[in-house]
Amino acid sequence: MVERRNTGVLALTGRRGSRLLPVLGLLVSCAGAPPDAASTRAETRTAAPPVRAPRVLHLALRFDDRYALVAGAERRARDAVAAAARALAPVGLSLTVDSVAPFATDPDQPGAQRQLDALERGLGADTAAADLVVLFAATPAPDSVRSEHVAARYAGRAVFVRSMTLFFSPEDTSGLVAAETRLLLQGIATVFGALPFCTDPLLAGSFPPTDALSRFDARNEALIAAHRDLELRAGGGPRVPVHVARAAAALLAESTPRERRCAARAFADRQSVLNTVLSPPPAPPPLPSAPPDETPEMAWQRCEPSARQSPGTPATRCAGLAALATGRIPDALRHLRVWIADHPEDVEAVLALARTVGRSGDDGAARAMLAEYVASHPDAVAVWLNLGVAEARLGRPAQARAAWQQVLALQPDHADARALLAKLPPE
Repeated sequence: MVERRNTGVLALTGRRGSRLLPVLGLLVSCAGAPPDAASTRAETRTAAPPVRAPRVLHLALRFDDRYALVAGAERRARDAVAAAARALAPVGLSLTVDSVAPFATDPDQPGAQRQLDALERGLGADTAAADLVVLFAATPAPDSVRSEHVAARYAGRAVFVRSMTLFFSPEDTSGLVAAETRLLLQGIATVFGALPFCTDPLLAGSFPPTDALSRFDARNEALIAAHRDLELRAGGGPRVPVHVARAAAALLAESTPRERRCAARAFADRQSVLNTVLSPPPAPPPLPSAPPDETPEMAWQRCEPSARQSPGTPATRCAGLAALATGRIPDALRHLRVWIADHPEDVEAVLALARTVGRSGDDGAARAMLAEYVASHPDAVAVWLNLGVAEARLGRPAQARAAWQQVLALQPDHADARALLAKLPPE
């Protein structure tokens, strides 16, 4: 809490006291001015762009009860992952298995899409670090078609693969692994933007899959390589970043009429997703003007709805400062962090966020934030002053002294800095 005395010097109280400065809190004065602040075509196919360091995809393997009962099932699944990794290497993807665990499938809902839905709903903390979760299942298929043996969604986190055991003799383990590898590749390729073009031997091949592995069609190689930056992990940002969507849309625009006819439904679904990502967001509604006698509570009521609807707009700043003034600390943290991410030069907002972080119990984070700011804005007097307060609260008198001396070097008549230095013990 900050009180402005008649002297013009800020009297400060904090979340907890300090041996050095028992009444110091985090200053929020903003005294002084803010600191200055083509792919090449070969016939009808598109060549994949050059690939540098591969992206490593961390997999969490899950087996249903039936699959786990088959002797050597885990080894076969790992062999399929290894073979898939070799096929994905030319498009810049690498696979590694991080965990293996059972998964309960629903025998009454054997459809591949329903099993995929159940898998995605069942993703929990145990898969948070995985890029993809792959379920190998041995539940009987309701129909012997490819779509019932593999399921995945564009930019999704899960791949469902049904065992091909019924289509191979017990002795033909290599053929079985190759067939299941093709299904795994189709699932991963779907996640990374590939389409079932008729020209692609992996995505439009015969069923059951043969034991011969092939490379992806050149168009799909380019699509997968363009999607290497997909955000797949739990809690990530947009699944399809804008730069990925632009690259994918350009590749789809080059596709031939035959390719569009062959993958018509998937093509239309993909374009719908990409158009949504690339469409400019609607203009935010104008923020109502502040009345002359607006209180912090009135400011919160005026700005918070707009900030919630349009994060990052000036309403976000208004809502963050109003939340701080009215004691809504979680809301202040949320809005101020969003605003400062795009406006790091806003010294008043930075100081307000530092104060909010300190009041929430993390003086170290507040100090780090202020230190980062002065590193890029060395003339920010108010931030140096607050940095000294944060250092003092952390029991670091030498660092506090240095910060306040820097204030006096920039502004020799700064009364607050002189008063705070006087409270420090002698060197």
